[in-house]
Amino acid sequence: MNTLEAPIIFKAHESHINDLKFPPDGQTLLTVGMDNTIKLWSVPDRTLMRTLSGHEKSVNNLSLTLDGTRLITASSDNTIRMWNMNTGSESRQFDVKGNHARLSPDDSCLAVVNNPSLTHSR
Repeated sequence: MNTLEAPIIFKAHESHINDLKFPPDGQTLLTVGMDNTIKLWSVPDRTLMRTLSGHEKSVNNLSLTLDGTRLITASSDNTIRMWNMNTGSESRQFDVKGNHARLSPDDSCLAVVNNPSLTHSR
């Protein structure tokens, strides 16, 4: 079992961080925040690798496809966006209100939660 180093605290976003995830590689940390951005951080050296912009309001949630190549974000701007993890470019936008979004393992269905409703797209 690995032992954790003493924590290092640093400012990662201009406002609150709403969600974070580690992709399968374990070398990157993804964060989303109320500053409308998605940030990719290098875990080994704790540096910012890339900032993804496009949402016009708070980014509330993020998820990754099983293969770790695409990122899905849900925002208060009533959009769900899909991003290419390799290039950082936005690959698709869905104009649907939602707080959380998940893509099915076979990429055939996008489920979006906007409590108490659920949107399902094929």
